[in-house]
Amino acid sequence: MPGRNTVQYHELLGDNMTEMEPVPAATVVLIRENSVQEHLEVLLVQRNSRLVFHGGHWVFPGGRLDPDDFAAHPEGLEYPAALRAAVRETREEAGISISEQQLIHTAHWTTPPKLPRRFSTWFFVCPLHETVEVNIDNDEIRDYLWLTPEAAIAESAAE
Repeated sequence: MPGRNTVQYHELLGDNMTEMEPVPAATVVLIRENSVQEHLEVLLVQRNSRLVFHGGHWVFPGGRLDPDDFAAHPEGLEYPAALRAAVRETREEAGISISEQQLIHTAHWTTPPKLPRRFSTWFFVCPLHETVEVNIDNDEIRDYLWLTPEAAIAESAAE
């Protein structure tokens, strides 16, 4: 995986920075069993290097919650909208159709105050029990990899 520009949290803070409202988002860790090598693998997709946010980075499929994601619940609840966004983003970025019922909620994190971009991100795991074909759009997403979780962590640490 290509190198990642990292900035320390304290470098982003400034005396005159105001707190940004976090953008609701969802991301999905797709997991499959590699029966030949007898281990689990996760799907990472590579964002187009021309994108402003995390351009060129390897990420799990995911993105912002759209207004349509909130439409089914007049209360505007974020969790059901995050489920819909996770399903939609997986289809858009990886060409894989999943259902809300397959998603396992694992975390909800909000980035720290005063960062220039903030997200309120819902994290889901989706075990895949059948073989799926990944279809990327070659626009927002340029490539994909199935890696063991250990390999994904090692690659990230090496960047």
